[in-house]
Amino acid sequence: MLGTVGVKGSVLDKLKAVKAAGFAGVEPMSHSDRDEMRRALDETGLVCASVCGAHHWSKPLSHPSENVRKEGLDALLHCLRDAKAYGAESILLVPGVCNDTIPYDVAMERAFTEINKAVPLADELKVAISIENVWNNMFLSPVEAAQFVDRFKSQYVGWHFDIGNIINYG
Repeated sequence: MLGTVGVKGSVLDKLKAVKAAGFAGVEPMSHSDRDEMRRALDETGLVCASVCGAHHWSKPLSHPSENVRKEGLDALLHCLRDAKAYGAESILLVPGVCNDTIPYDVAMERAFTEINKAVPLADELKVAISIENVWNNMFLSPVEAAQFVDRFKSQYVGWHFDIGNIINYG
């Protein structure tokens, strides 16, 4: 994940460090300068494995505000287009947050509704929306996660299972 690379400098400087560390691929954040990222990927020979959404935490698809959800959806669509531009086959999406002001069932339904609006673009671009399990209090069991993904009925909606993120839930 390029956002975790602690090297100062340009995108190219960071990708050169990733390559020097022995990695074959990288996951940039969405909403980067596409031309700069594409040039840096080409120059280093790194593969863009996926693209991580830059705004899914600040503009969650489960937010109570319809305007914030719309901004989150717009960010998701932008992320899909970034992935296509970089040759990635998937994006990483935190689908929303469940907390004291956003009940579990409401968060799940809002997230489904907004992601479903992005499915036609994902299908068109052939870029998968990979939903990640994180410490957002959603998807407390693999059964719920599978049921959620299956509701989309698209081969371009799937799961990004991060083993480090199950520590809260076992």
